[in-house]
Amino acid sequence: MRRLSSVRGLYAWILIFASLLLVAPFQSSVATVNAERPRLSIAVFSDLHITASEVIGADIPTYKFKNALVDLRRLRPDLLVINGDLSMNGRPKDYDLIKELLAKEVPTLPMYPTMGNHDYYHAWESPEWNDDRSKETFQSKFALDKLYYDRYVRGLHLIFLSPEQYMPRQKEIGEAAWLSPEQVAWFEKTLLATTMPTVVFLHQPLDGTVYQGFPIGTVQAKELLAIAQKHPQVFWLSSHTHISPESPTEMVERDNMVFASTGSVWRPWDRLTSYFPGARKRNGIYYHTDPLKSQSRYLNVYDDRVEILVRNHHTHSWSTVKHSVPLKPH
Repeated sequence: MRRLSSVRGLYAWILIFASLLLVAPFQSSVATVNAERPRLSIAVFSDLHITASEVIGADIPTYKFKNALVDLRRLRPDLLVINGDLSMNGRPKDYDLIKELLAKEVPTLPMYPTMGNHDYYHAWESPEWNDDRSKETFQSKFALDKLYYDRYVRGLHLIFLSPEQYMPRQKEIGEAAWLSPEQVAWFEKTLLATTMPTVVFLHQPLDGTVYQGFPIGTVQAKELLAIAQKHPQVFWLSSHTHISPESPTEMVERDNMVFASTGSVWRPWDRLTSYFPGARKRNGIYYHTDPLKSQSRYLNVYDDRVEILVRNHHTHSWSTVKHSVPLKPH
């Protein structure tokens, strides 16, 4: 009888312990529900460099992109921006693969793309290809009426710019963004149509803002900066350099503007002050890439501020690098 009583007592303690384990997650979920929620969350990818090919290594960008999309399912942002260099060479089948992965992994998530320099690269492979075909293909694949456009979403103005020429000016400007006078004029009219906080997306950075390793980021940088300075509050997100957004050089605040780079889902680069095996040196700075690393920016918009975060997709975790920018009344 004593042994039976002991067994019953032990069984009772096991039930109590199990009930505590069941309650703990419930308490945690309640705390999450009661926490402040952003009114808008924006995931910002860039530099996917997807290649629909059997070439060795072509599957790595695809795998990283798919993994990042799986990560987004957990985060549940309101929309996704892919800020240029969606493909390695801008071929139609590259975009088809991107659309296939988006439809499979995040079928209901709105996606807004901009063009990058690599999205013009098919002209290097095919003499029958040119800038016009690159732009037409990009617009057709992603159902865009124009290469540059804007959207209003929950109290935020989003403007999407894209470089418009590559091959005819490549020898002159390298990989820099070139915007037509029509796009620059449209940008000024569209930006200044409202005093609402605005996020501008352009693949290449504006000269004199974030990373300065490239001699020219955007040909019309001075014009665009002069226009942006007329607005009460602009957040300018650029890509192209692949520099990790964790680097202190990749977040700049000045003249009512915030400049932030987005890193790369495929291959972000870390800035180093001293040599590391396998690092490359450019303008006195060492750059090293971890083959497993995959990063992007993430914006949480609240009523009084914007939080700018860094997401590490390879570990499905947040970086400790975080910026909070107060929103100005408008």
